[in-house]
Amino acid sequence: MAKLSGKLSVLMPAYNEEAIIYENALEAARQICPLADDYELLVIDDGSSDRTKAEIERAAAENPKICCISYQPNQGKGGALREGTAHATGDYIAFCDADLDLAPEQLADFIDRMQRENADVVIGSKMHPESKVDYPAIRRVYSWGYYILLLILFRLNVRDTQTGLKLFKAEVIKPVMRQILVAVHQVVAGQQPAHGVCDEVELNIVIPDAVLRFGELLPISALFEQKF
Repeated sequence: MAKLSGKLSVLMPAYNEEAIIYENALEAARQICPLADDYELLVIDDGSSDRTKAEIERAAAENPKICCISYQPNQGKGGALREGTAHATGDYIAFCDADLDLAPEQLADFIDRMQRENADVVIGSKMHPESKVDYPAIRRVYSWGYYILLLILFRLNVRDTQTGLKLFKAEVIKPVMRQILVAVHQVVAGQQPAHGVCDEVELNIVIPDAVLRFGELLPISALFEQKF
């Protein structure tokens, strides 16, 4: 199995995930451990209104490689990723979703691709012909429509910008994240704060202008649960 020489920082944004984040953080850390000489799992509590922060801290008490980053108000996934990137100390930075629909152990294939091709960025794609995904047909339609829209608007030929599993060299992603402006709206008149506008789309638009070696796309395995 491919292994990184250096430190890997894995960012896991979480919003109101008190029911799953304790076990998922520990499981993610277990899967990440063999992938690099050293690692850290930064679990970002994105302004949760439940016990997400406390559950992350409970996991961190059991595994010192897990670190809790928390703030208010909610900034959305983009804000969480920017905050996590700023705190990351690794030579490599990966993104992973808190629900673990995409198992972090799949990063081993990303590492192999990065090392073989000397890529700066490797991302997964549910649309890769070798991907094994189980999710509703309507989501497949939405994904294709979204891809066509981005291709037309931004000439962005990245078939799947929304897949949560991504791997970057820190020297590439850190300056890119500093370029991206995240809009955070404070709570006004009892309204919920709007999510940050930085997301995977903006990241994929900015990155090709910043790097020369873009290792895209890699097949993934994913099981999507219906959430109500």
